[in-house]
Amino acid sequence: MAVIAIAFVALLGLHVRSLKLAAREQSYTQALLLARTLVTDAELEANVPAVGISTGDFEERFPGRYPGFLWEQTVNDTPFPDTGGRGGRGRADALPPRRIGLSARRPLGDASGLTLLELLVALAIAAILVLAQVAPFQRAIESRDRAEAALERTSAARVTLQRLSEEIAGAVPLAGARFSVADRTLDLPASELHFATNAARRLREGPQDTIEQVTYRLEPPGRGDRGGRLIKEQLPSMAAVGTPPAQAVVLEDVAAFHVRVLPAGDNQGWVETWQSDDAGSRDSLPRAVEIELAIADGSANPIPFHVAVSLPLRARS
Repeated sequence: MAVIAIAFVALLGLHVRSLKLAAREQSYTQALLLARTLVTDAELEANVPAVGISTGDFEERFPGRYPGFLWEQTVNDTPFPDTGGRGGRGRADALPPRRIGLSARRPLGDASGLTLLELLVALAIAAILVLAQVAPFQRAIESRDRAEAALERTSAARVTLQRLSEEIAGAVPLAGARFSVADRTLDLPASELHFATNAARRLREGPQDTIEQVTYRLEPPGRGDRGGRLIKEQLPSMAAVGTPPAQAVVLEDVAAFHVRVLPAGDNQGWVETWQSDDAGSRDSLPRAVEIELAIADGSANPIPFHVAVSLPLRARS
């Protein structure tokens, strides 16, 4: 009985460590994506912030979505001469060169495992439980499996958003290929995003244009599915009319894929439905794109991941 009790305590310790590692990985991923969103917000600001340190939370930006997450912004003067900043050398609206540091974090508890007191209590409880049944072993194994599944979901969300961000940052104006986002929400929060980019990842072998037209959309879940499927369609910019696009499933079990854009102009905020003109000029691009992605985990409210990306060709115009 003592051997079984010790084994159970070891299993319990591994279970606790797995849960804590899953929680830390999830928090780190969310903090990384939120920090990138802060960088995008800073790029979109018309004025360089004053020198100093400022802190805050994300309640104003994402009400109720990221409790406990904090941000810190550090602004310092740089030793470099004034090059005119966004206004250009010698212009009256030239901005001083400054270095801006941004970070996002969520304070976490100790992830070291079990203390001595917890170990002794667990040993006593384990000895009693072992006499009754072996179900605690099964529950501990199931909890470990859930923690591993949570790590996989976090990694999948991070990789998907990173690749999407790279393609969006490479968006280019192209005559005949409008940059558009449309709200397709039915059973799930869903958007359809279409744009031309020079940073598209190849979906199939063969010749590839420098610029590709890309569409992301959320396919509704089928019978028995926990969530929808995020589909990517890709078409060369010079493809003949009627050419079918290459198609691939980017991510499965998606509970939400929600996109908003920030159009050019001081009087417009973030919008869920927008379409550019067909001129193929810089005005055909929005200033920034914001994406919310959530993966189904069996709960009513899956944990969302947010990222905002500025478009270099449009962000500062």
